[in-house]
Amino acid sequence: MEKEDVLIDIVENAVNDAMFAHKHNFKMYEYLIHNNLTKREIIDFLDCGTVKNIRITLEDLDLIIEGGHSFIREAYPNWTKSEARKIRKYLNNILSDAEKYKDKKSRRVRSK
Repeated sequence: MEKEDVLIDIVENAVNDAMFAHKHNFKMYEYLIHNNLTKREIIDFLDCGTVKNIRITLEDLDLIIEGGHSFIREAYPNWTKSEARKIRKYLNNILSDAEKYKDKKSRRVRSK
């Protein structure tokens, strides 16, 4: 299994843990540093379906936080605004850490 596929599986499990068990344990940036993913691998990850689904979920969470439309309250009937904020922050941190890592990998130091 390639590093990108492993990362996708880990992120999908982290999202499920956050959404259903309210566990926020995964540290994306630490994982990326420890496993030394390449810029190409992180770009591919950021373009994958899992990340697109996370972005859609973030939009749903924003609607819950705003007060929720009826269809959102049906989709997430047991979530409070407080829970939605915590999950939104966690998921947003996963994506922002990936972007930060990608930017770090973009900067190359040239030696003379």
